[in-house]
Amino acid sequence: RWSLPQVVSRTTGVSTSPALAAGPDGSLHAVWADTTPGRSTIYYGRKGDVAWINGPIPSGAGSYPALAVAPDGELLVAWQDRLAETGVFEVFCASRKDGTWGVPQIISDSPQRHSLYPKLACNSQGNCHLVWQEEAGYTYVIRSAERLPGGWTSPRDLSDPGTDCRLGRILSRSTNIFQAIWACGPVLRHRARPADSRAFWWQAETAQSYCEGISDLAVTIDAGGATHLIWSAYQTASQRQLYYARRDPVPMQGVFIPIVIG
Repeated sequence: RWSLPQVVSRTTGVSTSPALAAGPDGSLHAVWADTTPGRSTIYYGRKGDVAWINGPIPSGAGSYPALAVAPDGELLVAWQDRLAETGVFEVFCASRKDGTWGVPQIISDSPQRHSLYPKLACNSQGNCHLVWQEEAGYTYVIRSAERLPGGWTSPRDLSDPGTDCRLGRILSRSTNIFQAIWACGPVLRHRARPADSRAFWWQAETAQSYCEGISDLAVTIDAGGATHLIWSAYQTASQRQLYYARRDPVPMQGVFIPIVIG
């Protein structure tokens, strides 16, 4: 049976854009944007035995948070916020380990271009990746960064150059493969890479060739490794439908060095 609803935020402001994740010990964690401090601020909550315990993330002003939990229980939260000097949105990330929040870091590092809608994924080995949508003239690109022991890597373009790309998603259910999905106009694109540090993303492939007015993209990987997509698109000029597609598990690619015996 479903339980009765329980108030999570319990704040005086407006609470929106929640993200939910479970820790390896079965704990439940949530983040959301909340206006209680007077401007949109990222709040974190943890489910206790009786009620949710919550509070603002230190120096965590912003909106549209994303949440991931590493296998050792470390929390990673990403969000977007405007720089005071330029008014341009940047992507920030902060981590919480052993009950203490670290100082938020700017990951996108593009002070002249808007960086929006971050998404996070961690795998069972603790590898973590972040993707977001970044302004490029009159269009957008999908960019990515990887967390290494010494910090986050410099951002790199993940999407095809010269196309307007949005709705970036990142996920991993395998210890070996990370996968990214995004929309380039009416086309859904897919890219995968090994989980090894500093590995290269493989060549992008087309997941769906024509979907008019793509929005609300959701993706997951099942226990067998198959990738599943659901998205909203126009069936006719005025009617939207939800569409579904799947991909067989992504195999690991290998490199074989030939040996010439003379």
